[in-house]
Amino acid sequence: MAEEKQLAQAVSEKIGPNKEFSSNLAFAERVGVSEATIQRIRHGHIPSLTTLRKMAEAIPEWGLLELQRMAGVEDIVAPGGERDEFSRALVNASALLTPAEQRAVMALIKSLVTARKDEERKANGGG
Repeated sequence: MAEEKQLAQAVSEKIGPNKEFSSNLAFAERVGVSEATIQRIRHGHIPSLTTLRKMAEAIPEWGLLELQRMAGVEDIVAPGGERDEFSRALVNASALLTPAEQRAVMALIKSLVTARKDEERKANGGG
């Protein structure tokens, strides 16, 4: 199952009759986001890191890393351990894209990183 579907399924399992939250609105209010945001997540949209953080704070059994895994995103942190301006902009911009566009961007990033590592390996005599 695709990662974004894992998050959609996990959220959907919390909402409905005889479940923890009776409606998208009840879930959204607990998390601190709009009902529309929850509807988009349930339809496969990958939320922003800010929304994932809010979800992690509101739903104790879901940690941020688990939510990121279910959403198919990783926390982008600069090598020194601090998030730089570019990384923050990239994460925030990803929330505006469709799930298909997000997967395409992630594939491009992975391809670029692989190519960079290959270049570095060759430059260091690693063949």
